[in-house]
Amino acid sequence: MALVKLVLEGFALQDVQMMLSSSTLYTKRNVIRLITGKSQRKVNLLLKSGLGMDRLNAQQSAMAFQFAKTLEHAITVLGTQAMAEDWLCRSPRHLSGLMPVELIETSVGFTTVERYLSQIQHGVYV
Repeated sequence: MALVKLVLEGFALQDVQMMLSSSTLYTKRNVIRLITGKSQRKVNLLLKSGLGMDRLNAQQSAMAFQFAKTLEHAITVLGTQAMAEDWLCRSPRHLSGLMPVELIETSVGFTTVERYLSQIQHGVYV
């Protein structure tokens, strides 16, 4: 319930940006735009000015959590962060040619990607 409460309150934008900056997808796939709907430049301006958005809304916070959770799971399954990030940007046949990094924008897509990673982890291919 603590996580649910944090998501509902909204993660601090600065914390999310710092968490994402350890991933090459942060710049390659502009994950901050997927989460916030704003460009990296706009997010930097908001953080510097102290005006505007300093916290994400609940939906954006859920998306940030889903990205972090999926990346962590992919690292566990695939062995390295580089391999996990590469996999997140591929379009596996099982996911109908859609990239996992795009699918995790919705709760249904997140569940699908997590299930697929679990199948890979346990050697169960459908």
